[in-house]
Amino acid sequence: MTCKRWTPKERADIVVEFITTDIGAAEICRKYGIPPTTFGGWRRRFTDAGRKELAGTGGDGGGDPAKAMAREIESLKIVAGEQALAVAAMNEALDAQRSERRQSDGGGGGGAEVGSRRTGGQGGRAPDREPCAPNQPRRRADLEHQKGPR
Repeated sequence: MTCKRWTPKERADIVVEFITTDIGAAEICRKYGIPPTTFGGWRRRFTDAGRKELAGTGGDGGGDPAKAMAREIESLKIVAGEQALAVAAMNEALDAQRSERRQSDGGGGGGAEVGSRRTGGQGGRAPDREPCAPNQPRRRADLEHQKGPR
């Protein structure tokens, strides 16, 4: 069974029919073959939009769309700026932690730390051994075979 895609105008017309007549929600759903939960969502959105419009905060029907878009852009710019500040603060905190760690490890400087990204994440592994395939742990038997007899 395929679902019918209702246009916004059709949805609004069905909800208006429900509101303006004495037909119950169950009968409307049967008449148009709409699941009751779907019709309930349409009714809720329809009445919420009406409330917003009457309160003067509606989007589509009231006011200049260009002004509404400009307000939305400004609010998104504010959010993006706040996020940029948060990222910068986190980076500063991480840099401070790294410098403290280097100082406590005995100097720091240009040398690569064991297991760091600078060494390719090999963590002191011998260069002649191949790394494991992703998501495949090494087995003891495989390691014994690669090493040869002791």
